[in-house]
Amino acid sequence: MGGIKTNRPILWGLSVIEAGYVRREANGRQYFLTTRILQISTGFLKAA
Repeated sequence: MGGIKTNRPILWGLSVIEAGYVRREANGRQYFLTTRILQISTGFLKAA
C-alpha cells in the first residue's frame, strides 16, 4: 500500500483520512471506506 502521489490536496487529505480509518478498522471495511471516499471526492470535484 504505497503512497499515491497527486497534486490535488483535497484527494491527498482524504487518502490520509482513509489510511487512518483503515488502520483503525483492519477488517473488510477497507473496500467500503474507499468506495465511500471516492463518492465524496467525486461530489467535491463536481461541486467545484
